[in-house]
Amino acid sequence: MKKIFIFGVPVFLFLAAILTSFFMSMAGCKRGDNLAGAILPLNVPTSTPTPATGAFNCYVYDNGGKQGVTVVLLDPSLSNPITNTTDQFGNAIFNPTPLLVGNYTAEVLAQGRYGLSALPITITNPSQGAVSCTFTAASQALTIVSGVPVSFVAGNGTFNIGVSYIQPGTLDVPITVTTNALPSSWNTSPSPFVLSMANPTTVVAVNKTGCAVKNQPVSFFGADFLGLPFVNTGMTMIRNFPVNVQLNLTQTATTCTCFGGTCKNAIDTTFTLNSPSDCGTSWTLTVGSRVFTLTNGQSAGVGGAASSPCKGLGTVGASLSSVLGNASGSGVNGVIINTNF
Repeated sequence: MKKIFIFGVPVFLFLAAILTSFFMSMAGCKRGDNLAGAILPLNVPTSTPTPATGAFNCYVYDNGGKQGVTVVLLDPSLSNPITNTTDQFGNAIFNPTPLLVGNYTAEVLAQGRYGLSALPITITNPSQGAVSCTFTAASQALTIVSGVPVSFVAGNGTFNIGVSYIQPGTLDVPITVTTNALPSSWNTSPSPFVLSMANPTTVVAVNKTGCAVKNQPVSFFGADFLGLPFVNTGMTMIRNFPVNVQLNLTQTATTCTCFGGTCKNAIDTTFTLNSPSDCGTSWTLTVGSRVFTLTNGQSAGVGGAASSPCKGLGTVGASLSSVLGNASGSGVNGVIINTNF
């Protein structure tokens, strides 16, 4: 027993030294460090997923990697399709066997807000390393490319406007384009219409079909196939002919009142709008601090005044004012007509 005990002490010390050295290295300690209170680290597995890759890696990005997008890989003969969906990193992985030399084609099929999109992938050596392609959708814009500025005359007419959809990326996001609500004297054709990478530009006919004197904004709104509006553009049709608007001011003596030997008429002032060729447009009339909105043939009174000496009852004065041309406003005898153009 004594021999076993003596033999066991050095063995124990040897094992203790090995274990101490191991734990010191795990704790980042060096010889001579104070181990009191040291906490040895645990090997805790990370929760961050690791992106997987394959021989072909086809990424789909639309404001970040898009998961669940169906991608198809075609071999150089454009046959033998392999289908996969993108993972949480936006990557669809393919491992075709055997790997052929030539041009493979990766396709994002038409789905959701995406149209059919294709990219080539070239294989030059059957033993080459992993290859990748990237479908991206970003910075789309709707623009007017031709036919503006536009001015219209009194008669009817058609004005052709080129509308273009710009997609600098490689992932097609088709849009349905509509226009703003237009008055009955205007319409557009075609409406609605679809723009995509395959058909990025359309000529839209803006038609004037009736009486119109106001400058007419025409706006185009593009929404993806999920109904989300995200691009727009527009222009304004400019009136290029004068409109004759006449303002008739009439003063009428009503009653005669005498006080202290002085007699005065009560005078009422009325403005009447005469604009037979303005297509029923409403005009804003400002007299002092009073504002009236009138159409052709309508009148507005601006209160009474007194006139001395008394005159006969009835019309005592009238003046005819007019606005001619394209001006948005004109001052006539202290009266301002705003055309609302």
